[in-house]
Amino acid sequence: MAGKLALLRLKIIDDCLNNTLRKYTKYDLIRSIEDKLNEVGLTNADKDPIEISESTLNKDINLLRNAYNAPIAINPYPNDRYYYYTSNFNLNGISANSDEKRTFEVGLSLLSLLKNTNYAKSYKSVLEKLISSSNDYNTDREIVQIESPLGNLGMEWFDMIYDAIIEYNTLKINYTGYDSNNVQKQFIVSPYMLKEYHNRWYMVAKLHEEKTDFINRYGLDRIKNITASKEKFKFHNHEPFNASAFFEHSIGITRDNEVAPLDLILKFNKINIPYVLSEPWHHSQKIINQTPESLTISIKVYPSHELNMKVLSYGAGVEVIKPLQYKKHILSVIEDMNKIYK
Repeated sequence: MAGKLALLRLKIIDDCLNNTLRKYTKYDLIRSIEDKLNEVGLTNADKDPIEISESTLNKDINLLRNAYNAPIAINPYPNDRYYYYTSNFNLNGISANSDEKRTFEVGLSLLSLLKNTNYAKSYKSVLEKLISSSNDYNTDREIVQIESPLGNLGMEWFDMIYDAIIEYNTLKINYTGYDSNNVQKQFIVSPYMLKEYHNRWYMVAKLHEEKTDFINRYGLDRIKNITASKEKFKFHNHEPFNASAFFEHSIGITRDNEVAPLDLILKFNKINIPYVLSEPWHHSQKIINQTPESLTISIKVYPSHELNMKVLSYGAGVEVIKPLQYKKHILSVIEDMNKIYK
Protein backbone atom coordinates (compact mmCIF):
# COMPACT_ATOMS: atom_id res chain seq x y z
CA MET A 1 0.00 0.00 0.00
CA ALA A 2 1.29 3.45 -0.91
CA GLY A 3 2.44 5.71 1.90
CA LYS A 4 0.95 9.10 2.64
CA LEU A 5 3.56 11.03 0.58
CA ALA A 6 3.24 8.59 -2.33
CA LEU A 7 -0.55 9.00 -2.35
CA LEU A 8 -0.11 12.75 -2.51
CA ARG A 9 2.22 12.38 -5.50
CA LEU A 10 -0.33 10.15 -7.24
CA LYS A 11 -3.06 12.72 -6.66
CA ILE A 12 -0.88 15.48 -8.17
CA ILE A 13 -0.16 13.34 -11.25
CA ASP A 14 -3.87 12.56 -11.56
CA ASP A 15 -4.76 16.26 -11.37
CA CYS A 16 -2.21 17.05 -14.09
CA LEU A 17 -3.45 14.36 -16.47
CA ASN A 18 -7.03 15.52 -15.98
CA ASN A 19 -6.04 19.02 -17.07
CA THR A 20 -6.92 18.79 -20.77
CA LEU A 21 -5.74 22.35 -21.42
CA ARG A 22 -2.10 21.36 -21.08
CA LYS A 23 0.27 18.57 -22.15
CA TYR A 24 2.55 17.15 -19.43
CA THR A 25 5.94 15.68 -20.28
CA LYS A 26 7.94 13.67 -17.76
CA TYR A 27 9.78 16.79 -16.65
CA ASP A 28 6.55 18.82 -16.44
CA LEU A 29 5.10 16.20 -14.09
CA ILE A 30 8.25 16.21 -11.93
CA ARG A 31 8.17 20.01 -11.65
CA SER A 32 4.46 19.98 -10.84
CA ILE A 33 4.94 17.43 -8.07
CA GLU A 34 7.89 19.32 -6.56
CA ASP A 35 6.05 22.65 -6.72
CA LYS A 36 2.93 21.23 -5.07
CA LEU A 37 4.89 19.49 -2.28
CA ASN A 38 6.79 22.71 -1.65
CA GLU A 39 3.51 24.65 -1.65
CA VAL A 40 2.06 22.52 1.15
CA GLY A 41 5.28 22.81 3.18
CA LEU A 42 6.65 19.27 2.86
CA THR A 43 10.43 18.90 3.11
CA ASN A 44 13.02 16.12 3.27
CA ALA A 45 14.89 14.98 6.40
CA ASP A 46 17.29 17.93 6.05
CA LYS A 47 14.37 20.39 5.89
CA ASP A 48 15.15 21.08 2.21
CA PRO A 49 12.57 21.03 -0.60
CA ILE A 50 11.75 17.52 -1.81
CA GLU A 51 13.26 16.59 -5.19
CA ILE A 52 11.54 14.00 -7.37
CA SER A 53 13.69 11.70 -9.51
CA GLU A 54 12.71 10.17 -12.83
CA SER A 55 12.81 6.78 -11.11
CA THR A 56 10.26 7.93 -8.52
CA LEU A 57 7.98 9.30 -11.23
CA ASN A 58 8.20 6.04 -13.20
CA LYS A 59 7.29 4.05 -10.08
CA ASP A 60 4.32 6.35 -9.42
CA ILE A 61 3.11 6.02 -13.01
CA ASN A 62 3.37 2.22 -12.79
CA LEU A 63 1.54 2.25 -9.45
CA LEU A 64 -1.30 4.25 -10.95
CA ARG A 65 -1.51 1.81 -13.85
CA ASN A 66 -1.22 -1.43 -11.87
CA ALA A 67 -2.92 -0.64 -8.54
CA TYR A 68 -5.59 1.81 -9.72
CA ASN A 69 -6.01 0.72 -13.36
CA ALA A 70 -5.29 4.25 -14.54
CA PRO A 71 -5.41 4.35 -18.40
CA ILE A 72 -2.11 6.24 -18.78
CA ALA A 73 -0.46 6.38 -22.18
CA ILE A 74 2.50 8.23 -23.69
CA ASN A 75 2.35 10.08 -26.97
CA PRO A 76 4.70 7.98 -29.20
CA TYR A 77 6.28 10.83 -31.17
CA PRO A 78 9.87 11.51 -29.97
CA ASN A 79 9.57 15.28 -30.12
CA ASP A 80 6.27 15.40 -28.30
CA ARG A 81 6.32 12.69 -25.62
CA TYR A 82 3.63 13.65 -23.12
CA TYR A 83 1.45 11.59 -20.77
CA TYR A 84 -2.35 11.45 -21.07
CA TYR A 85 -5.41 9.43 -20.08
CA THR A 86 -6.87 7.35 -22.90
CA SER A 87 -10.30 7.42 -21.25
CA ASN A 88 -12.06 9.18 -18.39
CA PHE A 89 -10.36 8.49 -15.08
CA ASN A 90 -10.14 10.23 -11.72
CA LEU A 91 -8.64 9.00 -8.46
CA ASN A 92 -11.50 10.67 -6.59
CA GLY A 93 -13.92 8.43 -8.43
CA ILE A 94 -12.38 5.13 -7.35
CA SER A 95 -14.83 2.93 -5.49
CA ALA A 96 -14.35 -0.25 -3.51
CA ASN A 97 -16.07 -3.61 -3.84
CA SER A 98 -18.19 -5.06 -1.02
CA ASP A 99 -15.37 -7.06 0.57
CA GLU A 100 -13.08 -4.01 0.53
CA LYS A 101 -15.82 -1.86 2.06
CA ARG A 102 -16.20 -4.31 4.93
CA THR A 103 -12.46 -4.17 5.49
CA PHE A 104 -12.61 -0.37 5.50
CA GLU A 105 -15.52 -0.39 7.96
CA VAL A 106 -13.45 -2.45 10.42
CA GLY A 107 -10.55 -0.07 9.79
CA LEU A 108 -12.72 2.91 10.74
CA SER A 109 -13.60 1.22 14.03
CA LEU A 110 -9.95 0.53 14.78
CA LEU A 111 -9.09 4.16 14.06
CA SER A 112 -11.01 5.06 17.22
CA LEU A 113 -7.91 3.98 19.13
CA LEU A 114 -6.10 6.94 17.56
CA LYS A 115 -8.96 9.41 17.69
CA ASN A 116 -8.08 13.13 17.72
CA THR A 117 -4.79 12.54 15.89
CA ASN A 118 -4.18 14.01 12.45
CA TYR A 119 -3.22 10.58 11.10
CA ALA A 120 -6.54 9.07 12.13
CA LYS A 121 -8.50 12.03 10.78
CA SER A 122 -6.71 11.86 7.41
CA TYR A 123 -7.21 8.13 6.87
CA LYS A 124 -10.73 8.20 8.30
CA SER A 125 -11.70 10.79 5.69
CA VAL A 126 -10.33 8.59 2.88
CA LEU A 127 -11.99 5.43 4.19
CA GLU A 128 -15.35 7.15 4.68
CA LYS A 129 -15.29 8.40 1.09
CA LEU A 130 -14.61 4.90 -0.20
CA ILE A 131 -17.25 3.29 1.98
CA SER A 132 -19.93 5.88 1.27
CA SER A 133 -19.59 5.24 -2.48
CA SER A 134 -21.59 2.06 -1.86
CA ASN A 135 -25.37 2.35 -2.19
CA ASP A 136 -25.87 -0.24 0.54
CA TYR A 137 -23.69 1.54 3.09
CA ASN A 138 -25.66 2.13 6.29
CA THR A 139 -24.12 4.71 8.63
CA ASP A 140 -26.73 3.97 11.33
CA ARG A 141 -25.60 0.40 11.93
CA GLU A 142 -22.78 -0.25 14.36
CA ILE A 143 -21.12 -3.54 13.40
CA VAL A 144 -17.81 -3.32 15.28
CA GLN A 145 -17.39 -1.58 18.62
CA ILE A 146 -13.97 -0.91 20.12
CA GLU A 147 -13.55 -0.22 23.83
CA SER A 148 -12.88 3.49 24.18
CA PRO A 149 -11.52 5.29 27.27
CA LEU A 150 -13.80 7.81 28.98
CA GLY A 151 -11.06 10.10 30.28
CA ASN A 152 -8.44 12.32 28.67
CA LEU A 153 -5.77 10.28 26.90
CA GLY A 154 -3.49 13.15 25.95
CA MET A 155 -3.94 12.24 22.29
CA GLU A 156 -3.35 15.87 21.31
CA TRP A 157 0.38 15.11 21.75
CA PHE A 158 0.37 11.97 19.58
CA ASP A 159 1.15 13.63 16.23
CA MET A 160 4.05 15.72 17.52
CA ILE A 161 5.62 12.76 19.32
CA TYR A 162 5.16 10.49 16.30
CA ASP A 163 6.83 13.02 13.99
CA ALA A 164 9.72 13.50 16.44
CA ILE A 165 10.31 9.74 16.57
CA ILE A 166 10.35 9.46 12.78
CA GLU A 167 12.67 12.44 12.35
CA TYR A 168 14.94 11.73 15.37
CA ASN A 169 14.09 15.05 17.02
CA THR A 170 14.19 15.76 20.76
CA LEU A 171 11.31 17.17 22.78
CA LYS A 172 10.89 19.36 25.84
CA ILE A 173 7.95 18.14 27.90
CA ASN A 174 6.11 19.43 30.95
CA TYR A 175 5.02 16.37 32.90
CA THR A 176 3.07 15.57 36.06
CA GLY A 177 3.46 12.02 37.35
CA TYR A 178 0.79 10.30 39.42
CA ASP A 179 3.24 9.97 42.31
CA SER A 180 4.53 13.58 42.26
CA ASN A 181 1.75 15.34 44.22
CA ASN A 182 0.76 17.20 41.05
CA VAL A 183 4.17 18.85 40.84
CA GLN A 184 4.88 19.70 37.21
CA LYS A 185 8.41 19.01 35.99
CA GLN A 186 10.17 19.79 32.72
CA PHE A 187 12.30 17.23 30.88
CA ILE A 188 14.18 16.99 27.61
CA VAL A 189 13.83 13.57 26.03
CA SER A 190 14.71 11.57 22.94
CA PRO A 191 11.45 9.77 22.04
CA TYR A 192 11.79 6.16 20.84
CA MET A 193 8.26 4.82 20.43
CA LEU A 194 4.57 5.16 21.25
CA LYS A 195 3.04 2.22 23.12
CA GLU A 196 -0.58 1.50 24.01
CA TYR A 197 -1.68 -0.54 27.02
CA HIS A 198 -5.24 -0.84 28.37
CA ASN A 199 -6.51 2.22 26.48
CA ARG A 200 -3.64 4.43 27.63
CA TRP A 201 -0.84 5.70 25.40
CA TYR A 202 2.74 6.11 26.53
CA MET A 203 5.85 7.68 25.08
CA VAL A 204 8.95 5.54 25.59
CA ALA A 205 11.93 7.88 25.71
CA LYS A 206 15.44 8.51 27.03
CA LEU A 207 15.65 11.27 29.63
CA HIS A 208 18.60 13.53 28.82
CA GLU A 209 19.29 14.37 32.47
CA GLU A 210 20.15 10.77 33.26
CA LYS A 211 23.86 9.96 33.19
CA THR A 212 23.00 6.32 32.64
CA ASP A 213 21.22 4.85 29.62
CA PHE A 214 17.88 4.48 31.44
CA ILE A 215 14.67 4.59 29.42
CA ASN A 216 11.48 5.99 30.91
CA ARG A 217 7.78 5.78 30.07
CA TYR A 218 5.59 8.89 30.03
CA GLY A 219 1.79 8.65 29.98
CA LEU A 220 0.41 10.97 27.30
CA ASP A 221 -2.47 11.89 29.63
CA ARG A 222 0.05 13.30 32.13
CA ILE A 223 1.89 15.50 29.63
CA LYS A 224 0.92 19.17 30.07
CA ASN A 225 2.89 20.66 27.20
CA ILE A 226 5.38 19.70 24.48
CA THR A 227 7.74 21.90 22.49
CA ALA A 228 10.61 21.09 20.15
CA SER A 229 14.09 20.93 21.65
CA LYS A 230 17.36 21.80 19.92
CA GLU A 231 19.36 19.21 21.86
CA LYS A 232 20.92 16.38 19.86
CA PHE A 233 19.00 13.10 19.70
CA LYS A 234 20.43 10.39 21.99
CA PHE A 235 20.27 6.74 21.03
CA HIS A 236 19.92 3.86 23.50
CA ASN A 237 23.32 2.22 23.95
CA HIS A 238 24.45 4.24 20.91
CA GLU A 239 22.16 2.33 18.55
CA PRO A 240 18.50 2.45 17.45
CA PHE A 241 15.98 1.46 20.12
CA ASN A 242 14.95 -2.21 20.01
CA ALA A 243 11.42 -2.32 21.41
CA SER A 244 11.09 -6.12 21.23
CA ALA A 245 14.25 -6.65 23.26
CA PHE A 246 13.47 -3.88 25.76
CA PHE A 247 9.95 -5.14 26.53
CA GLU A 248 10.77 -8.84 26.11
CA HIS A 249 9.89 -9.68 29.73
CA SER A 250 7.28 -6.98 30.32
CA ILE A 251 3.58 -7.25 31.01
CA GLY A 252 2.16 -3.88 30.11
CA ILE A 253 4.33 -0.79 29.93
CA THR A 254 6.67 -1.28 32.89
CA ARG A 255 10.29 -2.24 32.56
CA ASP A 256 12.50 -1.60 35.60
CA ASN A 257 15.99 -0.81 34.38
CA GLU A 258 17.65 -2.35 37.43
CA VAL A 259 15.45 -5.37 38.28
CA ALA A 260 15.80 -8.86 36.81
CA PRO A 261 12.67 -10.65 35.52
CA LEU A 262 10.92 -13.19 37.74
CA ASP A 263 10.64 -16.89 36.93
CA LEU A 264 6.98 -16.97 37.91
CA ILE A 265 4.96 -20.15 38.40
CA LEU A 266 1.18 -19.82 38.58
CA LYS A 267 -1.54 -22.40 39.19
CA PHE A 268 -5.06 -21.77 37.85
CA ASN A 269 -8.30 -23.46 38.85
CA LYS A 270 -10.54 -25.37 36.47
CA ILE A 271 -12.73 -22.48 35.33
CA ASN A 272 -9.75 -20.38 34.21
CA ILE A 273 -7.94 -23.07 32.18
CA PRO A 274 -9.52 -22.22 28.79
CA TYR A 275 -8.96 -18.48 29.29
CA VAL A 276 -5.25 -18.85 30.05
CA LEU A 277 -4.72 -21.31 27.19
CA SER A 278 -6.61 -19.26 24.60
CA GLU A 279 -5.08 -15.94 25.66
CA PRO A 280 -1.60 -16.55 27.16
CA TRP A 281 -0.40 -14.14 29.82
CA HIS A 282 2.93 -13.66 28.08
CA HIS A 283 4.85 -14.96 25.06
CA SER A 284 7.17 -16.85 27.48
CA GLN A 285 4.25 -18.87 28.86
CA LYS A 286 4.93 -22.60 29.18
CA ILE A 287 2.69 -25.36 30.53
CA ILE A 288 4.24 -27.18 33.49
CA ASN A 289 1.26 -29.36 34.35
CA GLN A 290 -2.33 -29.68 33.21
CA THR A 291 -5.12 -31.78 34.67
CA PRO A 292 -8.91 -31.54 34.31
CA GLU A 293 -8.97 -29.54 37.55
CA SER A 294 -5.98 -27.18 37.24
CA LEU A 295 -3.31 -25.64 35.01
CA THR A 296 0.20 -24.75 36.12
CA ILE A 297 2.28 -22.46 33.92
CA SER A 298 5.56 -20.58 34.02
CA ILE A 299 6.31 -17.11 32.66
CA LYS A 300 9.42 -14.94 32.79
CA VAL A 301 8.34 -11.35 33.49
CA TYR A 302 9.40 -8.23 35.37
CA PRO A 303 7.68 -7.49 38.67
CA SER A 304 5.34 -4.56 38.05
CA HIS A 305 2.08 -2.89 38.98
CA GLU A 306 0.54 -4.36 35.82
CA LEU A 307 1.59 -7.89 36.85
CA ASN A 308 0.13 -7.39 40.34
CA MET A 309 -3.17 -6.16 38.90
CA LYS A 310 -3.36 -9.12 36.53
CA VAL A 311 -2.69 -11.69 39.26
CA LEU A 312 -5.16 -10.09 41.68
CA SER A 313 -7.84 -9.79 38.97
CA TYR A 314 -8.14 -13.59 38.96
CA GLY A 315 -8.99 -13.62 42.68
CA ALA A 316 -9.11 -17.15 44.07
CA GLY A 317 -8.77 -18.51 40.56
CA VAL A 318 -4.95 -18.34 40.61
CA GLU A 319 -2.25 -19.23 43.11
CA VAL A 320 1.32 -17.93 43.00
CA ILE A 321 3.58 -20.94 43.51
CA LYS A 322 7.01 -19.36 42.96
CA PRO A 323 9.04 -17.32 43.68
CA LEU A 324 8.35 -17.21 47.40
CA GLN A 325 9.17 -13.51 47.74
CA TYR A 326 6.57 -12.53 45.15
CA LYS A 327 4.04 -14.92 46.69
CA LYS A 328 4.52 -13.14 50.03
CA HIS A 329 4.02 -9.78 48.31
CA ILE A 330 0.67 -10.86 46.82
CA LEU A 331 -0.34 -12.35 50.18
CA SER A 332 0.36 -9.03 51.94
CA VAL A 333 -1.86 -7.21 49.43
CA ILE A 334 -4.65 -9.75 49.99
CA GLU A 335 -4.32 -9.31 53.78
CA ASP A 336 -4.63 -5.54 53.39
CA MET A 337 -7.75 -6.06 51.26
CA ASN A 338 -9.17 -8.38 53.90
CA LYS A 339 -8.77 -5.65 56.54
CA ILE A 340 -10.85 -3.29 54.44
CA TYR A 341 -13.76 -5.70 54.11
CA LYS A 342 -13.81 -6.96 57.72
